[in-house]
Amino acid sequence: MNEMINDGGRIKPRPMRIPTGSWIGLVAAVAGTGKSTLISIARRMPEKNVVVVAPTGIAAMNIGGTTIHSTFRLPFGPAPEPAVQYGPRAAILTRMDLLIIDEISMVKADILDAISKSLKSHRRNNRPFGGVKVAVFGDLFQLAPVVEDEEQPVLTALGYESNFFFEARCFREVRTKVFQLTRTFRHEDPVFARVLSNIRTGRN
Repeated sequence: MNEMINDGGRIKPRPMRIPTGSWIGLVAAVAGTGKSTLISIARRMPEKNVVVVAPTGIAAMNIGGTTIHSTFRLPFGPAPEPAVQYGPRAAILTRMDLLIIDEISMVKADILDAISKSLKSHRRNNRPFGGVKVAVFGDLFQLAPVVEDEEQPVLTALGYESNFFFEARCFREVRTKVFQLTRTFRHEDPVFARVLSNIRTGRN
């Protein structure tokens, strides 16, 4: 994938090497810091098969991707069992080099485990996510996962201590690295940007 660097006020990509082994990169980004631009650049990496997904249809549409449930054929409900895929749809999973998940704050732990299970099965690779590198994007101060009342007892019984993605079992089995996008390109007024940041974090 690429990272964004500032060159005289312009945003331009700089190549970033994808680490080897099972790995998750968390790109923490508030609004206006270039997250969507970075995703757009990453998906155009030459000779790399990059798949971009998001938890909702609107979020997926905003980044030109597809929903998690559609890509991995997940039924609705707690701890979904991913369906077996064939033909071109299976090829997407077996040839995948990098999986990008946007709006990660909304992704439940059991969904992340289901993604890992699907990739393990289709790639015949028992490493987390079938050995695919994963980059998750989002702001953890944004929307939390939505869990129906009847789903919570099931998830608790399965051993999930919370519903957030970092409680997924697969998350404990991979190396993680955090990237923080800090420069706001959407707002040039530093005072206004600071006010928005304080509202986001609940500061006076």
